[in-house]
Amino acid sequence: GLASALGAIAATRPETAEDAYRFGELVGVSYQIADDLVDYLSYVNGIKKKLDPAERSFEAWAKTTLSPNNGEFTNKVLSYLREKVAEASAEASRLFSEGPLKDVMPELPRFFVNSMLLQMKLSI
Repeated sequence: GLASALGAIAATRPETAEDAYRFGELVGVSYQIADDLVDYLSYVNGIKKKLDPAERSFEAWAKTTLSPNNGEFTNKVLSYLREKVAEASAEASRLFSEGPLKDVMPELPRFFVNSMLLQMKLSI
């Protein structure tokens, strides 16, 4: 979030700092959830021996917030990720409505998340 906002200010577009912050925050949160999902699934599949405290927090958050039934955990998290990535892409479309990055920036959130999820042969 902050890095994106500072970039907007440094680019002499301070009026976009709040939107840039929101974009950065959405990308960061989406990527972190994808990373936590990969770690959680590595544990569930026996690849990883135990969950660290952050991964246990992720598991508790997902079970509480997303309320998955048996077997729905991964799909519920992926659905949530799709929503967050769509929000980030929409924010990027507003921020980069003109110029050479207008077609690339809205695709970056999905690219980042899918790059992480690929480890478990998943995508959004």
